[in-house]
Amino acid sequence: MRFIKMLALFVCCLLLFVAPVSALGSTDYILDTDGRTHVPIPTTYSVEEVYDYFGEGAGFLSAATDLFIANDDTLYVADTGNNRVLHLDANGNLLKIYTADNSLSGPQGVYVDADKDVYISDTGNNRIVHISAAGEVIEEFVKPDSELLDEEMLFEPGRIALSPQGNFYVLQGQYFMSIDASNRFCGYVGNNKVAFSLRAMLIRTFGNKSQKDQLYQKPASYNSFAFGEDGMIYALTDETVSSGQIQAINAAGSNVYPASKYGEPAMGNPRFVDVAVSKEKNLYVLEQRTNQVYIYDSKGELLAVFGGKGTIKGKFELPVAVDINSNGDVFVLDKQTGYIHRFSQTVFFKQILTAISCYKGGRYEEAMTASGEDYLLLENR
Repeated sequence: MRFIKMLALFVCCLLLFVAPVSALGSTDYILDTDGRTHVPIPTTYSVEEVYDYFGEGAGFLSAATDLFIANDDTLYVADTGNNRVLHLDANGNLLKIYTADNSLSGPQGVYVDADKDVYISDTGNNRIVHISAAGEVIEEFVKPDSELLDEEMLFEPGRIALSPQGNFYVLQGQYFMSIDASNRFCGYVGNNKVAFSLRAMLIRTFGNKSQKDQLYQKPASYNSFAFGEDGMIYALTDETVSSGQIQAINAAGSNVYPASKYGEPAMGNPRFVDVAVSKEKNLYVLEQRTNQVYIYDSKGELLAVFGGKGTIKGKFELPVAVDINSNGDVFVLDKQTGYIHRFSQTVFFKQILTAISCYKGGRYEEAMTASGEDYLLLENR
């Protein structure tokens, strides 16, 4: 289980003696086995572009809160302060502006399906709006009518996604809920399972509202989530949780991700605000206290940390969203500056991913070769 961490440490030791000095001029790091000490490593992701101005027809972003990369690698940005969603190509060029007939109010979430239909959390209007690729409003979803939802609760959807079965998964405040295609409430996501109780069943059937309310657990609080290609829901709990902040929720509603303490204990509970899942099932988790991206593998091992606070390329003031395209490029949206940063994998990190793939396939000698000798040869060419 500790192979990956030891692998990275082994590579770093080699580089101290062999690699060019420039290879170590990086703020990227991993954590030592004590979980606290920073071990500097070569750059894992280099910033390639920063998108900040989108032409005369669109101008700049204003308090944008969400970023989604579609199957064709184009970008959709919930430009909250400008009451719109921007559609950009992979190079940040404007393709289209979605406004739902100029009716959007502070949208905070966006999702695009395989047919390129766009789903927008129209937060200020208390609805989710479904728009065609051409920009026509198709339907809307509002607060479901359910006795399980507080009558006083405002429906203010944030991040959204569609499951393979066609159900909405929605962050309502910090509560994570599911709604079906008929606008019916399907339940909260990630709740602890409650054992069967005859008393509870009778109260649900014959009790009054007050009695029923006492049966339901307060739902867990989440900051963000994303679907992986494996159909799992990868979710982030809020900063009040001291361990198990990253979850992988399966079809049965159970968390199967290792229940460890994530982030850096010396800094207190992390404020993980968004997550993206790569094709290798690595998780790119955006942390808002340190303004960094933490990369974890499918077993909860930390592979690297990059980013940091600042206004220059590759640094963030208030990062709010992260996503990854089919080439492995990572995009980070900064709400405060209005910048979208695009990072690409370095040779070093590609070699690490190759080594991990070899190791998981049982090719241990290839894993060690890929982690050390091949990288050093490439760097010194």
